Amino acid sequence: MKALVKAKSEPGLCLRDEPVPMIGPTNLLIRVKKTGICGTDIHIFRWDEWARKTVPVPMVVGHEFAGERVDLGSAVQGLACGQRVTGESHVIAMHGLA
Repeated sequence: MKALVKAKSEPGLCLRDEPVPMIGPTNLLIRVKKTGICGTDIHIFRWDEWARKTVPVPMVVGHEFAGERVDLGSAVQGLACGQRVTGESHVIAMHGLA
């Protein structure tokens, strides 16, 4: 799959081929169709002080996306492949962070 990667501890990102992630029993595999860029991505691209202290390198970046489910872990219930989804990085296991 194509991915934007923070490969080095310096400004910039690179587009490269990465392996499709393996999913665990409670995970989903999503085929990303559209992506967005947010302030976090700009910090990582510029490699400012916040990014240098916060972001491990190497790392595939990006957390604003929309796509469709293409695979479900064995323990996932109530969902189906082919459904449209979007990422929400403030909700984990369907519980909002306080």
